[in-house]
Amino acid sequence: MSAADASPAPLLTVIVPVHDRETLVAGTIRSLVPAVAAGVEVLIVDDGSRDRSLAVAEATVDELGIGHAVRVLSQPNAGPGAARNTGAAAARTPWLAFLDSDDLWLPWTAPTLLDAILRPDPPAAIFLAPHVFTDTADLSRLSPAAAVVRRHPTLLAMRGAPDRLSLIGSCNFAVRADAFAAAAGFTERTRCAEDSDLFYRLGDLGPVDSIAAPALVAFRTMGQASLTQDTAQMAAGYTFLLAREEAGAYGAPSPERSRVLGLGAAFAVRRIFARGQARLAYRLLWQARNVLREALDAATLLKLWATPLLALLRPRNHRFDWRALLGGERA
Repeated sequence: MSAADASPAPLLTVIVPVHDRETLVAGTIRSLVPAVAAGVEVLIVDDGSRDRSLAVAEATVDELGIGHAVRVLSQPNAGPGAARNTGAAAARTPWLAFLDSDDLWLPWTAPTLLDAILRPDPPAAIFLAPHVFTDTADLSRLSPAAAVVRRHPTLLAMRGAPDRLSLIGSCNFAVRADAFAAAAGFTERTRCAEDSDLFYRLGDLGPVDSIAAPALVAFRTMGQASLTQDTAQMAAGYTFLLAREEAGAYGAPSPERSRVLGLGAAFAVRRIFARGQARLAYRLLWQARNVLREALDAATLLKLWATPLLALLRPRNHRFDWRALLGGERA
């Protein structure tokens, strides 16, 4: 038996969906080299890119000599949820983690995550502390540290906790493969908020850990073609979530879930207002009015409705791009 044959089977697969990221995907793959060294499997899934993303990914894997642990798959364009599902179906490990193709893992991410998975009382899912950046030079000041782990009884409780992470999404999420399969993975019916839809369907899953420190995922705010920068897609995603909630897809009515839905809708409305898309923001405000009442007190909700006016009075506290509105809003 060779040394390679004697090595333990991988415990974790990192799945990276890719679409039109030829200038960024190589950096993401390079950031996963320490994870490969720690015994992690990596699956890169190109989602019908129109640029050279697939070729760059394959060349980077060959250049780094990590083809033994990193597979590059491809499929016709079907959206990020579908790409993650393709990766999950091809994975051979009991745990899955997801990373977007414009974000990065840090050198200590894999050991910290593996320690969390291997604890005597392991969780069913784990969320990793994010660090928002625009320039990779910003990352040089980050360093490893003892993990600060917060345990929550369920995924829904974690999302509504006062000490929740600043970012809760697919890009900093790890989950047991059997739980992911039981939930049928990510929906392919929307290309934005598909991760939130999964989290609501997994709401009773637990226990769930969030690793609050050190920073484990470098989240790029200037990624190319990011869906979170597309206000129309964002609004469509939250409209999808609200329709699913009304249809009972997330279970019996729950004040806790309504509150979390409201917090997410308020975040989306603020982002849309900040882009000057008033009609789109007010449309979502009206659609989410019931869950917003569960999430916000009356004064905060009133301020949200009055965002454009308050932005004239206190622009530092209330963001609204009047130039976009005056220049011709697209909504």
